[in-house]
Amino acid sequence: MRYYEDPLLNSKRYTLYDGVLNLYSALLNKKDFESDRILNNFPYVVIDNIELNQQLIDSLKKYIGCNISKGAIKGWVLNSKFPLPLLRVISLKAPNPEKILSNLIKSIKSVTSNFGNTIKLSIKYSDLLMNKHIYFHGYLLGDGCISDDLIKLADGHQDKSKIHYSKQHIGMFKKYLKICYNLNSKIKRVGNCYHLIASRNKFLSRYIKFFYGYDKDKEIIRVPDIIKDDREKIKIFLRGFFDADAGISELYNSVILKSKDHNFLKFCKLFLEKEGLFLDNVKFDSTGVSYITIKSTEFLKYAYTIGFNHSRKKEILLNRLKKNCPLNVFRGVRKKYLIDSLYFDFTIIPDMRLTGLQDFFKNMRCDIGTQEEVSKLLKIPRRYVGKYENGLYSIPIDIFLNLIQIKNKIRLADIFSKNDVKFCISKNKGAIKLPLSINDINFDILKYMAPTQHKIIIKRYGIINITNKINKEILFKRIEDFFGVKIVKDSDSHVIFNTTLARFLNTFFVYESAWKGLNDKERIDLDRKLQIQM
Repeated sequence: MRYYEDPLLNSKRYTLYDGVLNLYSALLNKKDFESDRILNNFPYVVIDNIELNQQLIDSLKKYIGCNISKGAIKGWVLNSKFPLPLLRVISLKAPNPEKILSNLIKSIKSVTSNFGNTIKLSIKYSDLLMNKHIYFHGYLLGDGCISDDLIKLADGHQDKSKIHYSKQHIGMFKKYLKICYNLNSKIKRVGNCYHLIASRNKFLSRYIKFFYGYDKDKEIIRVPDIIKDDREKIKIFLRGFFDADAGISELYNSVILKSKDHNFLKFCKLFLEKEGLFLDNVKFDSTGVSYITIKSTEFLKYAYTIGFNHSRKKEILLNRLKKNCPLNVFRGVRKKYLIDSLYFDFTIIPDMRLTGLQDFFKNMRCDIGTQEEVSKLLKIPRRYVGKYENGLYSIPIDIFLNLIQIKNKIRLADIFSKNDVKFCISKNKGAIKLPLSINDINFDILKYMAPTQHKIIIKRYGIINITNKINKEILFKRIEDFFGVKIVKDSDSHVIFNTTLARFLNTFFVYESAWKGLNDKERIDLDRKLQIQM
């Protein structure tokens, strides 16, 4: 058989017999047989107990289509270092070639080139799935590259005081390459960035590309096929990628992952959503690079799902998890503030005022007396009475109660419903519609509203759960129509600037931290969980 007739040469199979890796297909390609001085192109394997005879040598010559000098053969035997095609030729003479080739591959001590660069390679499929290899490949697809005979990694930070973290992280990979592959590398600092360079490693590059896949040179990032059905391994892979390309700031409550591969970020978004995280859609920065944002409400789930192994990023994340999440989420109704377990008691909201009641107010005042008389009764300036009746000022709810002298607050809700009342905190602006009872509430939209002191952040739009999505524009319109407010863009979120609505939501509904802070033991355990033993 000639090499170009060998189906194994172009095979995409990862394993041969009994889970042994298909190093033959991984390390060789047709071009190796078709160039000048082809013996220099082959990977050489250090292996014992290879007995050469003339028949075997002739078969090798025929297979590769090249003469072999006696000096070359003598050197092979002397150093127990043989070209990989020889193992294939030996196997082809057996009744079960694949089994024999697998047994020969098991006996390989190291792989080298004809120029003496020697590396170690795993020969079992299970070894490919070790966390350290999966993590390394994730990082490589982020802040790294691999070419025909070169591997490069980088890590840096704009703050010089933080650059030692990068040196530590790149140093970890240097040790990893040496221990796992016997590959030497150099570390150089350029500005605020450390670079790892490992050159003259053609066969390790081929090994990685074959078993883990690599299309980054085409600006394509993808999860290796060997782990595509293993969600736990994908998490390790993504931890490497996030360590490389995600940023977490000590000032801002978000993790931002950027990539030129828009489709890969879509995959990351979907993967995280299936793990219970809520993310906005993939966006693009001013340079056209796509990114996704993981907001503070998702930090705890993110930490336990992906997290960081990078010491600087992990330190920031763990420090954030010491305290409760700064953003609250909807949990339920404060029933103790309801009248008859149904109506909202607006009298308990400080500085609450009413609009739409000027005619009702005037009629009640006329029944009592003049503006002057009523002003004395209510203990307010007379001019305020006139402004309330003309609708120039909103009416404080406590003054309205003093005027109508109603003790049954259910009756108050009835007055509000019949007069199209709106509510506000200021004298004459910002009035909004508010539901009068819990029966009037649209609880679906409350899930998307996170009140602070003076504004409401619209969060998690686009997702109710993994299978049921809601259109952002439809959601915004429902909220705006229901409360009579306007949603505006603010930095990287959408908000409603309305103190009245914020007080209403904070008063009558339970909003708790999206997650509770971790204690010291929990953070230590999480730290250990995120660490990758390289």
